[in-house]
Amino acid sequence: RPAMATRRTKAVCRNLPPDLPESVFVRALAAEGFAGRYGYFDYARGAWKQRLPVPSVAWIQFADEQALFDFRGAFGGRIFRAGERDDTEERDGGESATENAEGDGEPAPEEGARAATKNTAVPEGLEEWRARVEYAPYQKTPRGKQHRDKREGTIGKDAAYLQFVKDLEASMEAPPAPTMTAEQALERREAAERAAMGKSDFKVSALLRYVMDQKKKEKDHRKAAKAAAKAAAKVRATSRPRGSPTAPFASRCPRL
Repeated sequence: RPAMATRRTKAVCRNLPPDLPESVFVRALAAEGFAGRYGYFDYARGAWKQRLPVPSVAWIQFADEQALFDFRGAFGGRIFRAGERDDTEERDGGESATENAEGDGEPAPEEGARAATKNTAVPEGLEEWRARVEYAPYQKTPRGKQHRDKREGTIGKDAAYLQFVKDLEASMEAPPAPTMTAEQALERREAAERAAMGKSDFKVSALLRYVMDQKKKEKDHRKAAKAAAKAAAKVRATSRPRGSPTAPFASRCPRL
């Protein structure tokens, strides 16, 4: 069965001026009669950078292919001028300028820097930008409805959580455990040492007792081997005749 051709109705408009506001582009769409002919819309405003400016980009999902073709004919190769400002930005700038004029007469350093940022001079040769319209590489759009977890908001009914809260409240109501003094810590350490040496009835686990016995056997074995080696060396020293040098030593002595 041959696969049906998918309709591509999502377009991307590139190479827009870096400082072009989104509202200006939307007004241009409405002026060309595209109001109500598109659904999904996303706009990424660019930025002026010293090495290379970043142009603005717009993604638009149209209702049908005909609307996309009309958009291509209206905006493909269209000239946009850099430095256009939104009405809101102009109004904010005018109000701030008026307030500064009514005040001390000179703008504050921060306000002057902010105004300079808004009125960034357009680099020479970059006043005009020719828009480029093409198919969006990714034709899908984000889902409008988010998936909700069925267990969201039900933690108050979970048995494990309720038991945890109950235990936590009980521990908070109980009196705090008394802190251990230095004398008590020393007595506890001495009791543990006596238990390890078998001098008290302190309860020791079977595993710990086994490890202690193995270490004791290894220690006794090393002590016995050392004593045997010492005894053998003593026997060899006593069995050798006194005054008679050993053969290698005698061979090295010069004859008189």
